Amino acid sequence: MKDYTWSETLMKIEKANSLDELFALWKHAHAIEENYEATTTAGLEKVSFIADGYIFEESYDGVLFVLKEVNQLGYSGAKDPSERTHITWYQEFLNKGKNVNQSKQHEKMGRMACYILDKNESPSKEEINAGLSRAAFINLNKRGGDSVAKKVEPYATKYREFIKKQISLLNPDVIVCLGTFEQVKRVVDTKDKRVIDMWHPAYRMPGLKRDPQCKMDKNVDLYMREFIKRFEKLKTHLL
Repeated sequence: MKDYTWSETLMKIEKANSLDELFALWKHAHAIEENYEATTTAGLEKVSFIADGYIFEESYDGVLFVLKEVNQLGYSGAKDPSERTHITWYQEFLNKGKNVNQSKQHEKMGRMACYILDKNESPSKEEINAGLSRAAFINLNKRGGDSVAKKVEPYATKYREFIKKQISLLNPDVIVCLGTFEQVKRVVDTKDKRVIDMWHPAYRMPGLKRDPQCKMDKNVDLYMREFIKRFEKLKTHLL
């Protein structure tokens, strides 16, 4: 890519017609960002870039999950820091034959997709997997971070136009903000889009009572009951 300035790079965002085109501009912005320490967790490379988006583009059905960042400091990713990806974390779990355990994040996101798309409150494991495969996801901070997301806010502010364009390219019908509502509402018209403010999947929900008779994992049960309540409230508000 030519040596575009920051302002020239921003001007080219609107003409990007694909995630690949947008990501090329985004990587260039990382490389030329001045005072990048203000938006970057100590220990991460300036050019670190972690791709996200469709889990399986051919299966995508309009559900978008927005997360904060990947714990890159706790993960040994690609040798080339500009070619890292989080997509394979989902694909390896969903592809048959892969010995990858289902995480609470996989399960909760899959269950939410099942409810949004099919109104399925009690999906089987196979249905949860199928629901997840029909979704897309983005991490606001494309450089990644640590176990505690300290740089999401300054990064999301700096890269606001890139985030806005990525969401536009994915063109979701429903956006589920997993601890990211404050950032997303700055780039999406929440009056016209179905945008749900939900806890991050790792949120432990301290002090909230769980059903002792529930056969499902109690944490997942409480999380999903809250999600369904919020989703149905949102649907009523938009009617």
